[in-house]
Amino acid sequence: MKRYECMSILGPKLTDDILVITGTGNTAYQLAEYRRPQITPHSAQLGACSAIALGLALALPHRKVVSLDGDGNLLLNLAVLGDIANKAPGNLGIVVFDNESYESAGKLPTATAGKVDLAAVGRACGIANTCTARNLEEFGEAVERLLKGSELAMVVAKVDTEPEYKRTKELPSVPETTFTFARHIEQLEGRPLFSAYYSTRK
Repeated sequence: MKRYECMSILGPKLTDDILVITGTGNTAYQLAEYRRPQITPHSAQLGACSAIALGLALALPHRKVVSLDGDGNLLLNLAVLGDIANKAPGNLGIVVFDNESYESAGKLPTATAGKVDLAAVGRACGIANTCTARNLEEFGEAVERLLKGSELAMVVAKVDTEPEYKRTKELPSVPETTFTFARHIEQLEGRPLFSAYYSTRK
């Protein structure tokens, strides 16, 4: 299955009240077809996507947080799965698009092209509600459970590389998205949350 096919299922379900973090690359561009990119940080550095999502989930335990991670991204910080499992925030969901490739870096294979199974790693770290989706029906059912459930969950979506995917949306700059995302959270919460920022503006 293709990631953009998965996104056509997932994207419309990610309403504005859900906090979403993505890494760099096609995931962010494909999500922008369904969700305003101004409210989705889209340039989490390799290894940081699910770590940032964990921080948000712990800071805002009443709000759903979703990490849209990738195999190459997550493999550079597998320790975060242990941290996530130990904290076990029930409002956090992780979707890993695993194409077994560093596609933007010349399609070099990741470890999942070999013997590494990220779902098995997640379960071994202590994330019990973990599954692998290999077709769109499995993916749709898995993300429905992830979004509606109140338990920490992880879905590994096995997707193909997408050399033919044509980007149709432009993303705002990283600094712009940082501030618009922060303001979006404040609007959702109905109160100022970033006192350090506001103190410098006085």
